[in-house]
Amino acid sequence: MYPLGGTQAECNDVGSGRLERAMKRMPTYTERVAEAVIQAEQQLKDLKRMQEIFAQHPEFEELLTLVQRGRV
Repeated sequence: MYPLGGTQAECNDVGSGRLERAMKRMPTYTERVAEAVIQAEQQLKDLKRMQEIFAQHPEFEELLTLVQRGRV
């Protein structure tokens, strides 16, 4: 029995339609690289801010180590 009382042909059409929609949503390499650049820039910005904070408050590094070790 096919879902919702459909025929095999109807179910195959639905399945292939899902595949086509999934393929259309796949980003291109250009889009993937652009997104990776955005993420890398944000990560660099965050790391620079962490560096500033640690320079001003070295005890925070120890606190973070303790938190990671305790998995809090």
